Amino acid sequence: ILFVACDSTNDLGTLFTKGQEVTLTAVIGEQQPQMLPGMQRVSGKDSGTEINLKWDEGDQIKVIVGKESAIVTLTSGAGSSDGTFTGIMPADGNSFRVEYPIAEPDISTQTYIKDGFSNGLMKMVAENGTIDGGFILKAQYALLGLQLVGNQTLSKIVVTNSMDNKTYTLLCSNVELSNRPTLFYIVVPAGEWKDGFKVDIYDSNNTHQKTLTKSSSASFSTTQATIMPVQGLDMTFNVNGVTFKMIYVEGGTFMMGAMEDDQSALENEKPAHKVTLTYDYYIGQTEVTQALWKAVMDNNPSTMEGDNLPVNYVLWEDADAFTKQL
Repeated sequence: ILFVACDSTNDLGTLFTKGQEVTLTAVIGEQQPQMLPGMQRVSGKDSGTEINLKWDEGDQIKVIVGKESAIVTLTSGAGSSDGTFTGIMPADGNSFRVEYPIAEPDISTQTYIKDGFSNGLMKMVAENGTIDGGFILKAQYALLGLQLVGNQTLSKIVVTNSMDNKTYTLLCSNVELSNRPTLFYIVVPAGEWKDGFKVDIYDSNNTHQKTLTKSSSASFSTTQATIMPVQGLDMTFNVNGVTFKMIYVEGGTFMMGAMEDDQSALENEKPAHKVTLTYDYYIGQTEVTQALWKAVMDNNPSTMEGDNLPVNYVLWEDADAFTKQL
């Protein structure tokens, strides 16, 4: 929820007339600090919890009196939360309401904005506005934040509402992931998504990389962005001409060890017990090949040679040196 105080520099008293030029000062302030959705032209921190909303050059608000409306344009204050708008009143009256932005955004296809929000300005409608006081702007859209790590260049991220199968596509051409989370914001309709949703991620070749699914009900708020935890994509590396793939594994809890009645298990493999991995991690898709070992260590200790075979006859100290050199 945004609070915009809107006052006139004209001496309007309690009545204004159709065609009268007015200058309105609209100040964006936080009703609930650090719990705001935003619009395209904002700067946001990676945490997704602190958002600084600012007016931008060319911004317009629609002033509505009864059934009549007029467009009022920003004349000063771009880059700040304190904007001055100039225009004419559309009809006689003593109160008005305001809509911002002036047009309903199309959120079916959006474009990635670095450190900000995808396009699709939040539809904000002021209620019970008067020339003497402020008014509350309410957004009917919400923000889904997705944090990704990897080494791919993405082409798009598609969010699908499982209830009605409507999709919201974020085009993110040439956005390169790294081992530091990149935060993507996708504008979605606010409210309860009763059947959950899924997120499909595609690389620059339009190859599907990963699907994230929430099968239970999801609630998207107009006042706080929903930030999904860091999600990793598989990563491919090249070392001196040898490529290898690392698979992203989510942390979690699982049962480790053998059951008591497992006759083939050693005693030190029992009992089965619960283990929790606190952190996500990456693991090689295959065992370290001899080709990779040679590319890193410039030797091959293996007893049965073959580039695509696992390296063997390796001491712990050798493996430790390998990982540090890698």
